[in-house]
Amino acid sequence: NGKATQDQITQVLVPDVFKEPEFKKWWDSTKKLLKKDGHFSVPAKKTEYIELRSQAVSRADELLVAFTSARQIKDQIAALDQIIKNAELYTDPSSQFQPLIHAAEDSARKNSKLNTAGALQLILACDELVEKAEGAVRSPDSLTVAGMLRDEERSLPQLLEQIPAAKLKRVIGSLPEAFGENWVATALTLVTRGTSRIVGEAARVLQEHGKTPELRAALDRAIRDHSISSPALTGLCDKK
Repeated sequence: NGKATQDQITQVLVPDVFKEPEFKKWWDSTKKLLKKDGHFSVPAKKTEYIELRSQAVSRADELLVAFTSARQIKDQIAALDQIIKNAELYTDPSSQFQPLIHAAEDSARKNSKLNTAGALQLILACDELVEKAEGAVRSPDSLTVAGMLRDEERSLPQLLEQIPAAKLKRVIGSLPEAFGENWVATALTLVTRGTSRIVGEAARVLQEHGKTPELRAALDRAIRDHSISSPALTGLCDKK
């Protein structure tokens, strides 16, 4: 009936056509082709049906629909991530991305207190969409990554811990803009008190801004007086 789950496809092809490792390699490349073709609806979960459409739908339009139909902030973030990843598919990104930016800004504002980490990721996506589309702009009164970091200064380590690793570098890179002349002290606190995920990125930002002497001094002091956290020490050892 024009649809099948990945498990059903696997049962047909393994082991008669492919061995398990060969099937996985083939299926990873095949999924990419199915998504580009447009005749197939390929869900994120392998328990859901892959469907054969009567007419092709462009991948670009499909991703736009995925965002506009998303009701949960996590689904909005996932849709925007895919749009950014496939930005080259859009023929007029400025006009196509501008409504997404405004919608994401509105969602971030509504969720800034209830789901701060999610709202932060939406704003991050807005910035990336603007970078991908010449002519697209952010609303002048919308939330910014730097502003959100300032507002959450007291709970900054907890907030950063909720940000996916792939986005953490960009978020922590906003510390100088967020905290001005006090950003070094904030970054040093993240290095000595943060979790292993945060330590490396905070140290990297300090080094990129020529603050290696301050970083070395803070680490030496924290280790000598036993104030450095165990996760921070572990993270530094892993980065060595």
